[in-house]
Amino acid sequence: MATYYFNNDDIEQLELLTKVTNGTYRLYKRLSELEINEEKDSDEYKRLLGYLNMAIDIEQSKYKAFDFYYNKAIAWNNYIYKHQLPGDFTPDMDSITDCDYEYLVQRRILSNLFDIVLSNCDKTKEALSSNIQDFMKDAGLKDLTVTDNIFYGYWAIKKELTVDLYKACLFMLKNYIDEPVYSNLKEALILTKYQIAFLSPRMEKALINDNFNLPHDLYFNSKFISDCFKQDEKFYQSLRDNYGINTCFKQISKLVEISDLDYNNPTMLSHVILLQCFLRASFLFMDEDSIEDTNSSFHNFIRDSQYLDRHAIDKISVSLINDCYNKVKEDKSKVRILSLNK
Repeated sequence: MATYYFNNDDIEQLELLTKVTNGTYRLYKRLSELEINEEKDSDEYKRLLGYLNMAIDIEQSKYKAFDFYYNKAIAWNNYIYKHQLPGDFTPDMDSITDCDYEYLVQRRILSNLFDIVLSNCDKTKEALSSNIQDFMKDAGLKDLTVTDNIFYGYWAIKKELTVDLYKACLFMLKNYIDEPVYSNLKEALILTKYQIAFLSPRMEKALINDNFNLPHDLYFNSKFISDCFKQDEKFYQSLRDNYGINTCFKQISKLVEISDLDYNNPTMLSHVILLQCFLRASFLFMDEDSIEDTNSSFHNFIRDSQYLDRHAIDKISVSLINDCYNKVKEDKSKVRILSLNK
């Protein structure tokens, strides 16, 4: 298939799609404002939820009308990154923990384009099979042939792991939102719930169906997806463990650089809470050995002279990270794993 070149028609289509997505975002913003003002039971909130469902349908109709395929989606992706986003553009998870609400419309469009790219199996497999082969080799799996089933399974599980992570983060976050001692941070924490929904179509659907109420129970679905694709158990466990480890280290690396003085900044506190939520969530994907290894690595890091030179008197972040590790057993007891296997 020939290379697709972004053209004037694409600019017009992107402008229209951006306008439509902005409309969806405005509904999200108003819904979050109503919840922050304790007006979730109002007629306006219920009416806006209906409008939101209609706006999402209109969005999806545009993607279908614009007749996307692999090369066109890639061209759009490249154009957005080059012309609409800064060079230090961060992953979605970082934007959530940083309470960064810039470029949310672009993030949502990029997420939809990514799904379109993955739906074109042959072209995507050609481009990304080496990544999966590297993972399989690192995981000690002998068969390095990336079949369609393995390819689709790999990306389906990866996507579902992100959904499970968001579920776990929101499950942890609920306790902070409901706790009176954090009432001064409630606005920022509620906004995070709507931000996650806006960035994740799967979370969006679930939260809309529950009127944006956070769940009392925590169910993980990634194992069920793995079973549906008949993936090797070791393949799934390695993928899940690796996902948890990477997420864990990302949160710890941010937390340990926050000084005790930084905690005097109220905006820093919501950032720290979100980092803790994602850190505790990451442990739910890891086996006991990985949790012990990351804990050991963390303590070796904070004993290193280079770290102590910068943070000799800082204790709060270290204490919070230790507290997250101490809650692993309790947190894991609350997770229910959905599976086709008994």
